[in-house]
Amino acid sequence: MKTTATSTWSAPPESWVKLNTDASFIGADKLGGAGAVVRCSDGRVVLAACSPITTCHDAEDAQAKAALLGAKLMQGMGYDNIILETDCVAVASALRSNDINRSKQWSIYDETKMLLKNYRNVKVVHAKRESNRVADALANVARSAGSCIWFDQLPDLVTQLVSEDYDVILLSSYDNISSLSLKKR
Repeated sequence: MKTTATSTWSAPPESWVKLNTDASFIGADKLGGAGAVVRCSDGRVVLAACSPITTCHDAEDAQAKAALLGAKLMQGMGYDNIILETDCVAVASALRSNDINRSKQWSIYDETKMLLKNYRNVKVVHAKRESNRVADALANVARSAGSCIWFDQLPDLVTQLVSEDYDVILLSSYDNISSLSLKKR
């Protein structure tokens, strides 16, 4: 299955939520951070979270653990239709595959797949880093902030990035988008 990565965050369809996950990794210390954000079709954040990763072998391991964190956070939230979006091609491919996974992360992938089976519809999508900015920021914060989950009062950094995404969503809905210019922030 070939997919094209998106370059800006895009809202999920009506009745779907999008779970964006990302990780940061410091190879010298074998430490990382995981970030996850769940958003509805109107762009509203339902949940944002970050968690340090105290042991990871490499960047893919950190990314796999971030996807698992997101899948665990989604449990019991009452959603049927989920898009899991990651900027790691290896993680997206492994989670979409029905083949036996022989990588170091096989147990993480298996656990994530088991959690995702609880939903009626699941799509796993690779996204470019530019469309995963909120989860990326949370992953970077995780190394210093520790484990945090936000439902209502979001940190300023998340609020700012979501606001910028929302501006792009509103502008892209205009028919005559070519007459508008977006400033690079």
